[in-house]
Amino acid sequence: MPILAPLLTTNIFMKKTLLSLLAAISVTAAFSQNLDSGLVGYFPFNGNVNNKGSGSNGANYGASITSDRFNNPNSAYSFNGSSSYIDLTSPYDLPERSISFWFYATAIESTAKMIYSSDFANIVNGCTVVNLINSSGTDKVTFAVGYQRAEAPITKNEWHHILITRTTNTTQIFLDCFEISQTTSNLANSVNGLSKTIIGSSRNLSTYFFAGKIDDIRIYNRAVSPQEAKILCSEQNPCTNIIAMQPQNYKAKGGGNAGFWTYSNLNPSNYQWQINEGKGFTNIPGTCNYSGVNSSALSVDIVGIGMDKNSFRCIIANDQCSDTTSIASLEVDSVGKGSIHDTIYLAKDTVYLKVIDTVYVNKTDTLYKNTSDTLFIQFKLGINVLDQLTIKMFPNPTKDHLTIDFGTFQNFNNYTLNIVNEQSQQVYNSLISQQTVNIDLSAWTGAGVYFVTLKDNNGISLVTKKIVLK
Repeated sequence: MPILAPLLTTNIFMKKTLLSLLAAISVTAAFSQNLDSGLVGYFPFNGNVNNKGSGSNGANYGASITSDRFNNPNSAYSFNGSSSYIDLTSPYDLPERSISFWFYATAIESTAKMIYSSDFANIVNGCTVVNLINSSGTDKVTFAVGYQRAEAPITKNEWHHILITRTTNTTQIFLDCFEISQTTSNLANSVNGLSKTIIGSSRNLSTYFFAGKIDDIRIYNRAVSPQEAKILCSEQNPCTNIIAMQPQNYKAKGGGNAGFWTYSNLNPSNYQWQINEGKGFTNIPGTCNYSGVNSSALSVDIVGIGMDKNSFRCIIANDQCSDTTSIASLEVDSVGKGSIHDTIYLAKDTVYLKVIDTVYVNKTDTLYKNTSDTLFIQFKLGINVLDQLTIKMFPNPTKDHLTIDFGTFQNFNNYTLNIVNEQSQQVYNSLISQQTVNIDLSAWTGAGVYFVTLKDNNGISLVTKKIVLK
């Protein structure tokens, strides 16, 4: 099959009835999962030509890393128009397929420049070729999918989106969210070429080199739905609105537990929690009394009095984007509880005084005595009730129910059990009145991580644990 110069026009008028351009699209979790289904080739070009789909990685021959359509650095590839190309190493010769990518042309000439070519010897399921050409003074993008031909005008130095979907007998071609061609056609076989997919050059790797940028190539082994097509062509900047939930301040008792959590729109996301103890923020190591330092939820398993007013934040990133949450503070109840059980000796006369009542001593106060003798006070700290109890939650992860065993629950009179989801929405709240609680999860807000918090009768959070609903 020869290189396609000006291709025949099937339909030069953009149809208005399908895929009208959306100013903004809210991508739900369900659609995100659908867009991963059947993704055999995904080349985001974030610093390399690796395939994040299910197939093999690509190979770069002279293309240089550059900024993408959102001006994110190291997130697209630039082609010099004379020798550079990228080999996706697979022919993607699929009976049903969808091909989506973005391109930015810096030069369009009367000789065809090839953006995408999957056209090789003994092809079974039809070629896919996308060219750029200037014909009669008009810059155009041209297509060949099997025997189908189509073209549409474009503008240089602007980002454009291409989407081609092919079932076993129908092909649809979209440019910038508009359908420009739909036809039922037979597949076309090739007579020469390489058994691979080439980006930025002809299939013989020696002519028709593309000048410009290419980004986010996605190849599916199925035809995407109209709704998925809208999402692909209107994809928003993944590096905006990274943080969906900011961490909140936390108040805890000394010796108790504390927790901070956030939520990210990035997929995938990497988390790194940091602490400021008065000398600037540093990464929290995953040791000692911290857990979840590289997750969306940070747990402080034992809160010390010296941690009062410490600040926490989280850096959320992937290989393309990075952002830092707002700062959340930890407030530690600085009142220690103890009892005086010894004798106090005052002045020259001995006064025996037995104190059996509980007293509260603020750690920041100073004790002044005006006597020539020695004041002896011996404190025996009360045992924190949390040390006497191990809260058991099972099963975890769980699907439809959760059992919580408080052990000696009598120590928790008027204490409250509170459960929230990752968006800090409360899904359960109840006073603790029995040793074991069985909770029906059928009315909860869906799969994910939930945070179980035990609060005392003053509303102070004592311990926070995580559960996972599958």
